[in-house]
Amino acid sequence: MTENKLLFKLLPGDIILVRYPFIYLVGWLIQTIGRDTWAHAALYTGSGNVIEAKGSGVRKTTLAEVLHLNSLFTLKYRIYRLRNNNPEVIQKVINYCEERLGWEYDYGSVGFIAVVKILERFGIVQQTPLINPLNSKEKIFCSELVGESFSFAGEALFEADTALTKTSDIAGSKKLFQLV
Repeated sequence: MTENKLLFKLLPGDIILVRYPFIYLVGWLIQTIGRDTWAHAALYTGSGNVIEAKGSGVRKTTLAEVLHLNSLFTLKYRIYRLRNNNPEVIQKVINYCEERLGWEYDYGSVGFIAVVKILERFGIVQQTPLINPLNSKEKIFCSELVGESFSFAGEALFEADTALTKTSDIAGSKKLFQLV
């Protein structure tokens, strides 16, 4: 789908989940270790802009950059929208994300989740812990940013601790529907 067609369909507050091919090593490792279809989550804020948490921290960028629309390797993606797409809730979600612009990426939490997933795979851990002991209140990772923003706005997407959020938790939320 071209950028213009995609922009025509998107509304502020839509959630973008991205899948990376193996040439994007970090994203691919997140998918592989976590046994997740999607490696990255971002929030569409309108006018072609997206807020995301990446290795460089929380930043505002363009939809084209997030999806690599102008490169040889356009990424696979899904777009999800809140069923109750209340404009007041969506504005709170966007404000929450904007207030975190410049925050550092939470490598500790991502590492903790990866270790837990590896231990689950080998049967050493039977279920995901209820809390993330490495979670930092001044750092954040992509799916945590999306999950927390909706929780803050009063529309929690799932019951799990947002500090343990995986992209599959977002994709599986009953409060969302798949747009694209």
